[in-house]
Amino acid sequence: MADATSLVLASSWTTGQLVGLVVALMVLGFLLLGAEVFVIPGFGVAGVLGLAALGGGVVVAWSSFGSGVGFMLLLGSLAGTVVLVLLFLRSRVGQRLELGDTLEDTSAVSDESRRLLGHVGVAVTPLRPSGAAEFGEERLEVETEGEYILAGRKVLVTAVKMGRVVVEQAPSDLDEEDPPEDRD
Repeated sequence: MADATSLVLASSWTTGQLVGLVVALMVLGFLLLGAEVFVIPGFGVAGVLGLAALGGGVVVAWSSFGSGVGFMLLLGSLAGTVVLVLLFLRSRVGQRLELGDTLEDTSAVSDESRRLLGHVGVAVTPLRPSGAAEFGEERLEVETEGEYILAGRKVLVTAVKMGRVVVEQAPSDLDEEDPPEDRD
């Protein structure tokens, strides 16, 4: 098939015209990919057309000038695409897509939520399994481990994990205001 393509192109196009066509397809492809990366959000028609133009330039070069030129153009296209992606990642838009801070020294659970461990409060809404509870003057979103607790019942904070305050129905002898001293 490559022979048929080169015959058709060679019979009606001069070498200068073929070089111009390859260069035009490659430039058009990079322009469309650049527009897709830097101007148009997402990956859509411009990106597909850009890739098609780059591929067309490589195919025309491969069939008209041989596999050596085609392969070099293919490598150049890949390198150019990588450069475009790297430029995008260093751009202002690319920087906004990248996580700037590390999460090594952070926790999903705040120290303020941890202080509630062992406290007794009152379910303000039915907990099925999540809802609201009051601990003194503080109203928080809480959840159970699947247990249904009616509104107005006392609840005990049993865990604080991944930003969630987990409660269970409190034994009747615990007081709302007095949390156990050490409940780890």
